Amino acid sequence: MAAAAVVRLCNLGTFSFGLDEGFTITRAVLPFREMIAACAADATNPPLYLVITYCSLRLGLVDPWLRLVPITAGLASIVVWSWWTRRHFGGTAGLLLAGFMALSTFHVRYSQELRAYPYLILLSGIAMLAGDRLRARPGPRSAAALAVLVALGWYLHFSFALLLAPLVGLVLLGRDPAAAPEPALRRRTAAWLVVALTAGTAAFLPWFLSVRETLGGRLSEGANDWGLELLGRRWQFLTVAAAEGEGLDWLGAAFAAVAVVGVVVALRLRVARAVLLSAVAAVLVGETLMVAVNRWTQGRYNAAVWPLLVILIALGIERLTKVLRWRWLPPVVLAVLALLMLVRVDAHHRLGRTHWDRVAAAIVEVRRVGEPVLCENSWSQLYVDYYLGEPAVSLRHSAAQLRAAVAQSPSVLLFVPAREGGREIPRLARRGALISRIPQTGTLYRLRPDLLGQPATADSDWPPPANALTSSDLEAVPEGCFGWLRRAPPPDPAASAWSRLELDRSSDPFLRSGWSSPRVKRDGAFSRWVTAREAAVMAPRSSVEAARVSLRLSPPRGLEGQEMRVLVNDCAVGTTALERGPQTAAFNAPPECWQEGRNLVVLQFREVAGPDSDRGLPRAAAVDWIEITPLAASPAADAAAGSSPPADAGRR
Repeated sequence: MAAAAVVRLCNLGTFSFGLDEGFTITRAVLPFREMIAACAADATNPPLYLVITYCSLRLGLVDPWLRLVPITAGLASIVVWSWWTRRHFGGTAGLLLAGFMALSTFHVRYSQELRAYPYLILLSGIAMLAGDRLRARPGPRSAAALAVLVALGWYLHFSFALLLAPLVGLVLLGRDPAAAPEPALRRRTAAWLVVALTAGTAAFLPWFLSVRETLGGRLSEGANDWGLELLGRRWQFLTVAAAEGEGLDWLGAAFAAVAVVGVVVALRLRVARAVLLSAVAAVLVGETLMVAVNRWTQGRYNAAVWPLLVILIALGIERLTKVLRWRWLPPVVLAVLALLMLVRVDAHHRLGRTHWDRVAAAIVEVRRVGEPVLCENSWSQLYVDYYLGEPAVSLRHSAAQLRAAVAQSPSVLLFVPAREGGREIPRLARRGALISRIPQTGTLYRLRPDLLGQPATADSDWPPPANALTSSDLEAVPEGCFGWLRRAPPPDPAASAWSRLELDRSSDPFLRSGWSSPRVKRDGAFSRWVTAREAAVMAPRSSVEAARVSLRLSPPRGLEGQEMRVLVNDCAVGTTALERGPQTAAFNAPPECWQEGRNLVVLQFREVAGPDSDRGLPRAAAVDWIEITPLAASPAADAAAGSSPPADAGRR
């Protein structure tokens, strides 16, 4: 239990609200009646978990301490399910189940979330204990207790229905044959079970009837395309996945094999056949029904019976360790499994959480006065709204709306989420300036009309640069709770200073947006096309002093004579007209343009040639290398600030 508490508490405050938690928090802050009405309008989730969050907020809890309530429920569920498992399958199985629940990324994830699932796992365990009581002492009190739990389960989540099959199997078929009761007692137990299930379900009917029409409209949203790959990803998610959508790996496959052994063991035990195998059957029937009504599902919908699936793993581990001859070997095997699961928990802490607070921080850092903030879809808008503290605009996956919004403003900020996105808007976004990549969350871009091929500003005026740098911490992957145990991470290649940047693959960490992949020229050197009116490169510097920015480039055929402007951290350092063929342009940047650490060098061009026949990319210029040297080290340090003559201009 200590380990379970540590891995659920140690990373609080390092992540933001995640998928669907935004709906929880934005509804729970409403007045009670409005909250219930909002839940009924959505209808996919009953309201009890919202009531719990509502009460937590009224007690003064805020994020991350708001998560202490579901964490407490998650820890309690380990105790309850371990107790129930010990009663039916022995102390070893109970301990193995507790250890697996404590270190499973599935349980860690949902113990920290403001959603129904931590309470559902806890309540399902209490319901199984209530089923034991009804079987042992059938009567009105036992039935009333079970009826209350059934009603609460329905009001937590519709997937509570999965628990009904193992619950019925436990009460009616889970007895030891040697202690079989009299037929009259069996009939009495069955009658009180029917009363409890009927009364609990009847208490839920008013809510269900009020939302049935809305709920019906939510069914036909596309079913899962089941296959071996999806089956593997689902099992991985239920066991040791660091992030949702992770494919089956060797550790997940090993636990799958162990679970198969657990199924073989369960076939020999009456209570296991009645409870565990009925839980597996309930999951299979539930998935089949969802396919029949054309509705997708997620692994979290199995939360009510998830501990029963874990018991199969516990039985499999117990059986396999018994075949090990040396007494010291089983503890070693279990310790290795625990360490492997801890590694997955650490990966989940680092890679399995979203950071919408960082998205809002990036917007605040770079946003210009009056600049619109757009989001690709409505659920990403929900989180940006919450953390930004003001409304953003949802494009609802419409590229036409994006083009219209860009045409109406000098520039816009666009956030494209890492999940649940479309194809057209991300494709258009990549034509803009990349501002910040937020781990596991998405990417923030800035778009100007000219970057989408729309009419640009007047020829006499250069537009403000679209590119900008945000704090490096916003793009950093969290260290997790066990970062101090890992080796020191390798130095960030993008943080190392350079004086000359050859535009081959080695330059990738420093290039921001507006660049093609490297191409090899006839002489064996590399170059990259600037594929928009603007491109940017990051230049780390350890000191603030005047420096010369030089670059070797050539315009595409037909764009000879076009102008290029260079900026350093929004400080314009000069313009030049490009001549035909390769040439070197140099610009002197005074000390006030630079800063210690990361600097942003932006190249702007007046025109862009149409896509070439080779790669289909628009082209403004081909750049071979970029060089930044202190003016004191430059052979032309005493030259006036601005463009130097094209010393090596000529034909290719």
